[in-house]
Amino acid sequence: MKILLDMNLSPAWVCVVIKAIQQYGDHLLSGALISIDENKARVRILPF
Repeated sequence: MKILLDMNLSPAWVCVVIKAIQQYGDHLLSGALISIDENKARVRILPF
């Protein structure tokens, strides 16, 4: 699994990112992308 993070994340955002990775881990392992903003996290499963 490859993860791209903005290196200027505040500690509060780190917790949000960790929760999203835990919640969508199976999707990430199958090649999905996660988009996270202040209101929600979304999973995008791309066709191969």
